[in-house]
Amino acid sequence: MKVMLARIVMVAAAAAAVRVEAIEHAQVSIDAFGAATKTGGTAGFFLDPGAVVGETPIRIGASAADDAAGGVLISSVAERGRPDATHVTGVQFATAGTVSDDDPLSLNTRNVSGGLSIVTTRAGAAGDLLDPPSPMPNAGQPFGASFGAGYFSFSEGWIGGTLSSSTVNPNGTFGALDTLTGSAGVTVDVDAFGVGYHRVNIPGVSDPFQQGMLVTSAASNVGRFTNVQPAPDRNGYIVSTVDNDGYFEFDPGSDPDIVNEGDGVATPFSFAFIPAGQTGLTAATINPSFTQSLGDVRGYSLFETGAGYNLTTVGTGEYRLTVNGGSPSQGTLLMNGVPLAFPGDNALTYQADGDGWLILTEDIEADFLTGNGTTLNELDGLGQGHDLATPYFSFAYLPNEGAATAAAAIPSADSFTRLNKSSITAWNAVVTAQNNDNNVGDVLLTVTEQTPGAGVVGLGNQKGDNSYAAYGQPLGTEDGIMFATISEGLRDNSSVGGFNEFGEVGTNVFSGYWAVITATADGSPQGEHNVNHAVAFFGRDSGFRMEAAVDIPNVSGVDLDQENTVVSFSGVNSLTDGVLIATPYGNDDNYLVAEPQADGAGWKVLEFDNSTTDGAGSEPDNFSYVYLPYESENLIAGLVKLDGSLASSTAGAGVEWTLTREEDGFSLPQYRLSIAGKTTADGMLLLTSTGRFAAEANLDNSMIYETDPTTGDFLIRGLDHIANGDTGFVNYEEAGFMFAYIDYAAPPIAPLPDELTGDYNGDGFVDAADYTVWRDSVGTSNVLPGDLVGGVIGNDQYQQWKDNFGASLAQGAAASQAAVPEPASLLGMSAALAAVGVLSRRRRPLVG
Repeated sequence: MKVMLARIVMVAAAAAAVRVEAIEHAQVSIDAFGAATKTGGTAGFFLDPGAVVGETPIRIGASAADDAAGGVLISSVAERGRPDATHVTGVQFATAGTVSDDDPLSLNTRNVSGGLSIVTTRAGAAGDLLDPPSPMPNAGQPFGASFGAGYFSFSEGWIGGTLSSSTVNPNGTFGALDTLTGSAGVTVDVDAFGVGYHRVNIPGVSDPFQQGMLVTSAASNVGRFTNVQPAPDRNGYIVSTVDNDGYFEFDPGSDPDIVNEGDGVATPFSFAFIPAGQTGLTAATINPSFTQSLGDVRGYSLFETGAGYNLTTVGTGEYRLTVNGGSPSQGTLLMNGVPLAFPGDNALTYQADGDGWLILTEDIEADFLTGNGTTLNELDGLGQGHDLATPYFSFAYLPNEGAATAAAAIPSADSFTRLNKSSITAWNAVVTAQNNDNNVGDVLLTVTEQTPGAGVVGLGNQKGDNSYAAYGQPLGTEDGIMFATISEGLRDNSSVGGFNEFGEVGTNVFSGYWAVITATADGSPQGEHNVNHAVAFFGRDSGFRMEAAVDIPNVSGVDLDQENTVVSFSGVNSLTDGVLIATPYGNDDNYLVAEPQADGAGWKVLEFDNSTTDGAGSEPDNFSYVYLPYESENLIAGLVKLDGSLASSTAGAGVEWTLTREEDGFSLPQYRLSIAGKTTADGMLLLTSTGRFAAEANLDNSMIYETDPTTGDFLIRGLDHIANGDTGFVNYEEAGFMFAYIDYAAPPIAPLPDELTGDYNGDGFVDAADYTVWRDSVGTSNVLPGDLVGGVIGNDQYQQWKDNFGASLAQGAAASQAAVPEPASLLGMSAALAAVGVLSRRRRPLVG
């Protein structure tokens, strides 16, 4: 059951006793007999008597009694497995957490109310001791392992808290997580993203990627650990509490889900916030994008503060970290995994290595599936790699000397350079392949040209799956929509075991973030294909009409013309007013055409598998589109016929720019776009085939472009797709198409809309009268003027109106300065929203 914040009891943090340091911390070694020894750290961090295997009581300052109320304790495992004859591989890995002496499940014998302990438990598959021939200890059981730990004191200004339950059951389960002890203003939305996946909001943080990061630990000794990352919607942080064996229960045979990784479990947890600009420590949230044999590439920091660091790749899932001015003998390292989805259940451990640390992340999902004695690749010390845009792990290094004495102020979100959702960010990427495997680390993405100041970098590095970050963060669905074009001709990957083939392109969303998908244009060697591509990301507030993941209906046994979606807009003539750019959506190998209708009433979009030719059948999947009206500022675009003549276009054709059909040295057709003073280094193209609008044979064509190495002109090519089993090959062919040039420095700007966002009565003003229209429409599917969200009318439309209150068509929404009148009864509004089930619904795709 989802428990909302309002039902959590907030317990004020106690005034802590005077501390020697704001962050007390220690490195602790656990020997083979379970004895704990502090090997480094600050003077105010003590080990108390009463330790048992897997649970070590600690004390901050003179008394342990105020530790739980006075701050947050965070811990990490500081060894990469230890010999254990009872484990099936002979090596046992562990995860770390904390527990209060007041927890009924606490095992230590100190028993000081308000005291805290570090817990370490077995990580790995859930074995069954009663099931020969491979009995093994159960994951989650106490296990002695060395650790690092840090205590963040509320009295010194550190923001954080511990979410716990007033109901603790003897079997290691909990009732509702209903008690939050911590800093004022902190809120937690329990199970906001599913069971065990919670949203933590830090007061003053609206940009969780750049304003700071969280460090977290599970806060009970039941064999759970935490992951944390910024929420894709930029609203707080997602903290997940995951079972050590990937299961809900200790008994795998009774688990309802033995497939999905990262099963969340209702478990108490603690968290502390480290603000950007914090000194006296070094911290970072990292995506370790790399290609080992092509040269180790430093992990990309989605957040970084302090003295700086260096990260190199040792192997798959293995990294070496050094911190400027620090070492294992000079400070304590805390670490968290940060994936939202796969791999969501990795054991993250480290060990000292000279002046740095060797970090290992590896999958611990249920290889010991149903407790039947069958094991597959149980934790063996081999790392697991990473290929998504999401960050992979974070660290905080706490020095013994010169440690932070107080938390820094949280910098304003406006102090950072951030994605402008009102604009377009574009770039070109060169893809270098190590081999033809589909493994992490086999591909290197190099962004060669881009929007000035965007800081675009390639994050993903797996064949055909290309993820990026811009302005210090991955690009999410809440930010806008991604479109892409293949930006090279025949790509020969045969030297690394791949295909010598043309490419086709689509886009997809992984874990809330956009990625470019590239595949072979030929359907016979079907598969992902490493090929250069150009990308344009349209911010959700750019003013262009667009939508993501539009569904094409699948109608069995019918003509392909019934498996299509027509995109049209009131008052827009598809033959004369602008171009529709469409890109396949999904992790697939499709291409599409968008056919302007003969009467100008929209574009018919049909999608095909890369093995489909001559209209043999469609593949009705999904696509994304953006409409670019010719009146847009800075836009060069047009609708092109087979012979290269323009059916329609923006102004300046023949003067500022030219497009001509010509033949290359092999007598194959190409279309040359020359723009005065511009080359492919200054911008990129978006291309969409127009299918049968140009000619019947054009139905199975997709579009790419190359660069003329002499002039820098765009050479646009149509690709003629072939069927599986065809002995021929994909090649260049005459094609009709739509194109749009996106200048990196001066991208297109949408014209002033005829409908103003939030102007629900269409009078040209966003005012109180529009609130009345919204209120009367809540819960309906009414199509309102000025609604860019669409769907069931609810909270999104209210927020849209509120954000634009005071604007008019004459001045534009950006000029709005008027105060927003709140509804007469917020309680009544909330009740109305709740009644139609829209308060917590996800935002729908952007709609024109």
